[in-house]
Amino acid sequence: MAEAGRAPGGLAEMSLIALVLQIETAFMVCHHVARILMVVVGAALAFRRFVAAK
Repeated sequence: MAEAGRAPGGLAEMSLIALVLQIETAFMVCHHVARILMVVVGAALAFRRFVAAK
């Protein structure tokens, strides 16, 4: 069910999907938070590499 943790949507939607699929809500929330952190860190690194280097 790791694919469910990568589904698009906000935290509220993720919690509802977890309840419907009978998956632990904490599992879904952890995947969602990890995804958000990866995007934020990746965007910062890409900005430094491609934009700030000029």
